[in-house]
Amino acid sequence: MHPPDIEKLINVAKESGGLTTKQREIIFKKAKAYGIDDDEIEFYLESAFSTSSIQGQSSRENRRKCPNCGAIIPDASLQCHECGFILEMENYASIMARKQIAELQDKLSHVSNYEKQATIINTFTIPSTKEGLLQLLELSYSNYAAIGTDEKDAKREPVRNAWRGKSLQAYHALERHSNTNSEIRDLLGHYKSLLDQEGKKKSAYSKKRKKDFWASYGAAIIVGALCFLVSGIVITLGIKSDSNVQDQIQMCIHNNDYQGAKSAAHKYSGDVTKLIDDISAQEVSYLISQGEIQQAKVVAASISDPEVRESVLASINKVE
Repeated sequence: MHPPDIEKLINVAKESGGLTTKQREIIFKKAKAYGIDDDEIEFYLESAFSTSSIQGQSSRENRRKCPNCGAIIPDASLQCHECGFILEMENYASIMARKQIAELQDKLSHVSNYEKQATIINTFTIPSTKEGLLQLLELSYSNYAAIGTDEKDAKREPVRNAWRGKSLQAYHALERHSNTNSEIRDLLGHYKSLLDQEGKKKSAYSKKRKKDFWASYGAAIIVGALCFLVSGIVITLGIKSDSNVQDQIQMCIHNNDYQGAKSAAHKYSGDVTKLIDDISAQEVSYLISQGEIQQAKVVAASISDPEVRESVLASINKVE
């Protein structure tokens, strides 16, 4: 039970057919005065006002302004029809998802090593709610697209790949909502186009690297540097091979084929064990989102790196 004056306000709102913005503000102010947590009162209000009571509100109260362009839009919209701004549905699920994502961002802010950042992203458990998945998709894609593919960002490639993988996980998890929600279906179409465009950019950059290398290599031949000829071929083949491996792994993960991704990882010229651990961490996150907790534990136990394994198991424990 909450304080009588808060209960009274809620009952008055119910009798009038729904909760207005002003009534909501007053309830939150009173709750704060009593030391009641915002999330608690938000959850209580969500429970108190069912869909049936909301239907009785006037059309004016069921609409709101887009925070980006000011257009008047339906309260339940996921995206502004004027500017395309993605809107959060302010309910308990989205509040919890936002907290979860804030924790992820806080962890990343305390780590400067790019490999460790990638591990944190890969082991992050995706939300189970529609609202949380929408927030994660927006965050993951924006961070993925913000990291360039040129030479100066080469060291951050593990982080970029991790954000792409997380984008794809959120994308696939949202697909189950797309059959019944046209806005989500349109939104996924938009993100699919963006992800495909970024994939083409990466492919174009890989080709440019190879072309630039061969130009430099040709100059080396002119000056007769035979030793560079041999090492240059090895390096080029390594770059080409690893680039193909990364593309193959990303394609497998896109199709939720984690065994295929692990098989492809064995062709990698770098640290294969670490790469497989990262794939396994992403697989655990996917399995958790599908409710396959026991299988997630099996995959987690196969992770070689103790730090990654511990982080993954902690994610599993949170949802049990």
